[in-house]
Amino acid sequence: MALESSGNESSILPVLAMAEGFAGNTQEAKKLLGEIKAGAKKAYVAPYDLADVYIGLGDKEEALAMLAKSMDEHDAELVFLATAPEFDCLRDDPRFQAIIKRIGFPESAAASLNEASYPEQTPD
Repeated sequence: MALESSGNESSILPVLAMAEGFAGNTQEAKKLLGEIKAGAKKAYVAPYDLADVYIGLGDKEEALAMLAKSMDEHDAELVFLATAPEFDCLRDDPRFQAIIKRIGFPESAAASLNEASYPEQTPD
């Protein structure tokens, strides 16, 4: 398994959880989310990383909340937001567009880049 070969590296957990969610393995994604949250008690976890996990699980509301928290914390990963395909399903949402605008990206950055980039998920 990828997690075992990564040496259980905490930085890979959000990416793996997002991938599991997009693959439809919601139970595994939620298990990994639990591990991430437990690890957050000992070490910082970027809200952007949590937004990745929630979007993989199809939880747009939590993903948007984590992106807003990323803004509040000046999360450096936000530089990727305008082109991150995992967030394509949020690009029409006014809250996402407000985040894009607040970062300082041009408004056109909120437009969908690639409709087929990631499958849209719905929460269980």
